[in-house]
Parts: sequence; structure tokens; C-alpha cells
Amino acid sequence: MKLRGEGLSLDEELARRNELADRIEDNGIGVVVGSGLGRGEMDIGVELADATIGVPAIREIAEELGIADVEIDRQD
Repeated sequence: MKLRGEGLSLDEELARRNELADRIEDNGIGVVVGSGLGRGEMDIGVELADATIGVPAIREIAEELGIADVEIDRQD
């Protein structure tokens, strides 16, 4: 999953990414297996319990957190 910055400070963007990761795990959507940043993007690697439910749930949480630009890449 890629999260593109919105002109916020790096600390604010990291706080949003970390909150997204926490909520993914706290809600049983999946397990965060890694994260990174660079080239104006941040990413989170997530193993989903159920992609059919997990992908829309992640998009909803991202929207609640004000993360507008989310790109989800599925790897089976």
C-alpha cells in the first residue's frame, strides 16, 4: 500500500501512517509486516485475513484519517 504525502510535516505523515497500521491490526483486518518511506511516498505491507473485507476496510480507515491517496497492490 502506498500513501502519498499531502504537504504535511514528516512527523504528521508518519503519525497518520502509524495510526493506520495500528487500526488495521486492532480491528483484526490484518497484520502489518513492514513499512518504509521514500520518493514522497510511504508504504505499509499488510497480510490481510480476508482481502474482500480488508481492502475496503483499509480504504475507510485511511479516509477517516485524512489519507486521500492510497494505492493498494495485491500480491497473492
